[in-house]
Formats: sequence, structure tokens, C-alpha cells
Amino acid sequence: MNDFTFYFTLGIEHISGWSAFDHLLFLVALAAGYSVLQWRKVLLLVTAFTIGHALALGFSVLKIVEIPSYWVELLIAASIMVTALSGLLFSQKKKIFNKLSYSLSLLFGLVHGLGFATTIIYMLPADLSALWPICFFNLGLEVVQISAVLFILLLRYVLLKITALSEAQWVVTVEAMALAGGLWLFLFRL
Repeated sequence: MNDFTFYFTLGIEHISGWSAFDHLLFLVALAAGYSVLQWRKVLLLVTAFTIGHALALGFSVLKIVEIPSYWVELLIAASIMVTALSGLLFSQKKKIFNKLSYSLSLLFGLVHGLGFATTIIYMLPADLSALWPICFFNLGLEVVQISAVLFILLLRYVLLKITALSEAQWVVTVEAMALAGGLWLFLFRL
């Protein structure tokens, strides 16, 4: 198996299993405030997250940033809660919401990347030669993230068409569920 296949598959597996619940919950909170017509904005948000994730892995491999995993896991749960809260508070104020979302995506990508760094760091060389494996890993991650957010956008579209649910009700319901999930994770990890 070549490096591309190994790390690309590892990236897919990282976000596909039950252990990726926190990651998927973050994506739900991130995408809930957007419609299917805004798919480009959501893809940019996901890409900002992936860039942050890749940077964190690189910083960890090069030992530029080292944070105990306990704190990172709490920060990941907090990132879900903050993202859900921002969706609840600002999704109707699109200009503020968009600017806030891009910043949070990049920042929380860094946090989530630090969370996985403790696992992947042992599979990577401890120098700049880790650049390509990190890129391959994050490419696999990006493929699944894009699939997940497109599914969320399509689910929103279908549910709003076949039910009496309004856009505002969708956002409040989904963000409240994400907030509750993030709070549960935070308390569980505390």
C-alpha cells in the first residue's frame, strides 16, 4: 500500500467511525444554518476547518504545539457548543454569521487536529517529510466532510419540503441538539 492510499484511507476512517461522533456533531452544528443553495459557503467552511486540522497536525509533528489530550478533548466538546450557540444566536444575521463561521471553522479545525495528533503522530515522520502524509490524510478527511455536509444540506431541503418545519425551526432544533450533544461530551470528558 502506498503512502497516499494509506493516509487517505486513514483520513476517511478517522471521520467515518463511532469515534468521530464529536467531529460529525461539529459538522452538523456548522452546516445547520445554511440552505442547499449555500453549498459553496458550506464547502468553504469545511475547507477552512480542514486547513486548521492540517496545520495542527503539522504543528504537532514538528513539536511546535503540544497540549495535553485531556484539554484538547474538552476544547473539542466546547467547539461544538460554541458553533451551535453561534448558529442559534447569529444564523439570521447572515453577515455576522458568515464571518464568525469562517473564523470558528479555522480555529476549531486547529483544535480538532490537535485532538487527532496524539494518535497519528506515531505514524508520521517527525520532520518536514510528514507534509505529504498530512495532506493525504486531510484529503481523505475532506472527502467525508464534504459528503457529510452535503447530506445535511439535502436532509434539510427534503425535511423543509415534506414537513411543516420552517427554516428557523430547523436551525433551532438542529443547533439545540448539537449544543446538547456538545454539552454531554464536555461533561463526559470532564
